[in-house]
Amino acid sequence: LLRGSRGHATAGACPQSGLAGSYEIYKGNGEQQTLGVTYSGLEFSYKTFKTFNTAAPFQQQNIWVCAKHCIKEADCMTYTVHITKKGCHHNTWCGECYLHNHWLCENASHFVPGSVGSKDIFSAACRQEADAKT
Repeated sequence: LLRGSRGHATAGACPQSGLAGSYEIYKGNGEQQTLGVTYSGLEFSYKTFKTFNTAAPFQQQNIWVCAKHCIKEADCMTYTVHITKKGCHHNTWCGECYLHNHWLCENASHFVPGSVGSKDIFSAACRQEADAKT
């Protein structure tokens, strides 16, 4: 069990751009999450401290917008973004981005099992708590 306050977290390490397919597929089953890696099919179940919508012509652009916001927010450790074409304007992908203020503490690395295998849910850990035991 990892506990502690955030203290001074590590600097933001999430990718903020990339080509199609520049993410890893999360397999679940206790797979270790790695700082700075974007995963498809990973949805952090920890409560969010900020939520916002994104829209872009390409699916992955929504991921990078969410990552940039997480890096700008000093309290953001991880993010999750749900991406869809439903309800979006023609030729646009819409996203809903969730920012989380813990990762390795408070059991915040737990994930939603039903997200594994999804091609529309992406997450990454951008920072870790300074006092987290790894």
